[in-house]
This record gives sequence, C-alpha cells and structure tokens, in this order.
Amino acid sequence: MDDADLAALEAFVDARLDECEGTARAAGRDGGRFWDLVPHERGDGVIYDDKGSPVLRYDTDPATGLPADPSNNPLGARQAAHIALNDPGLTADWVQAQRTLLRLLHLTPAYRQALKACAEPFRAHPDCLPGWRP
Repeated sequence: MDDADLAALEAFVDARLDECEGTARAAGRDGGRFWDLVPHERGDGVIYDDKGSPVLRYDTDPATGLPADPSNNPLGARQAAHIALNDPGLTADWVQAQRTLLRLLHLTPAYRQALKACAEPFRAHPDCLPGWRP
C-alpha cells in the first residue's frame, strides 16, 4: 500500500467514523445518550432514553419472541434489545475508542492493519476498496 492508498484508507475510515458519530448524536435527541429497555409482561415494551423520554415502542408475540404484527410494527423484543444495547452513548464511545487506537498506533508497523480492521465493518460501503480488507 503506497502513501496515496494509505491516505485514501485513512479518509474512508475517518468519514465512516464521522457518520457513526453523527447518527449517534442525532439519535440521542435532547442530549439523551443512554437507552434502557423496559419490557412488559404482555410482550410489548418501550426503550427510554436517560432523560425518561420514550425512544421506541415494540410489540412481541410472547410465544415466539418475534414481532406480533410485523406489518404494523416490525420490531419485537429481540430487535428492541439490540437497538437499546447500541444506544447513542455506546456508539459515540465506540467511535472515540477507534480513534484513540488509531492515534496510538499511528507511525507503528501495526497502523495499516489497524486501519484495515477499522474499515472492515464498512466493507459493503460503495467507497470501500477490496484491497482494504484485513
């Protein structure tokens, strides 16, 4: 990988991290960063942010754990749990961790491989080049 390829990979990873951070900030409306899933016994539930505002409601068939009415609300408890776990706070912290690791590895032999590893989750992005795979 020459310097031009390295610069393009750096720009790609930086842009994807910016996108992740931007969507996390937008999702954490009014500064709410951390989400909590509150299930109800009847199979439905709500994800609340740390300010107590509802973020998302879901409805689950208690027998299957899948969405009760996918045509009306495609989210069930499994999807809601994943969404709550990947709240804006976790995403913003993950982005910061990626940037910290890249800063620590800059100018080391492992830097190029670390950049490729950071690009890997975005392999389906149209700007991701096949040579950037780890």
